[in-house]
Amino acid sequence: MEPRDGRPFLKVKPGEVIAVRIINDAGHEAAVTLSIDGLSMFAFRDDKNDKAEHVIIAPHSAADILGWYRNDTTSNVFQVVDLPPHPDAKLLKNPALLGAITVTFAACWEKDSQKPADDEITEQATEIKPGAPIDAPYKTVKRFFGVQRAAVTVRYDKM
Repeated sequence: MEPRDGRPFLKVKPGEVIAVRIINDAGHEAAVTLSIDGLSMFAFRDDKNDKAEHVIIAPHSAADILGWYRNDTTSNVFQVVDLPPHPDAKLLKNPALLGAITVTFAACWEKDSQKPADDEITEQATEIKPGAPIDAPYKTVKRFFGVQRAAVTVRYDKM
């Protein structure tokens, strides 16, 4: 990654596979959303009835998101490809989001009594294509979500 116009920028080449490392320096769990080219990392999930949109990151830890979530055991790698044609182009609702990797962060907790003191609400909140399947285990958990605390976008472009 390199700075470009004061913002983080990732150089990628067609054929490359990327991953996203999420770091939670907070003293509480973080509910994280990840989107690439405007698509949630859950856009290609097997169970279309599953509406989960967050990955939970433990306090003072890091996690690598290795690809598009399919189910609790499998993801498809984030594969860099040329555009067009893109077989999933119909999913890209906003072409302006092409070339953007965006992560949002919110505090989360299991029980309302565990809510971080600095969180303001108590209600529950709820162009890279899929490549080869990979083993990427996830565990489904239930959490309450606080207000979004931060978002980071990294731009990328083919070299």
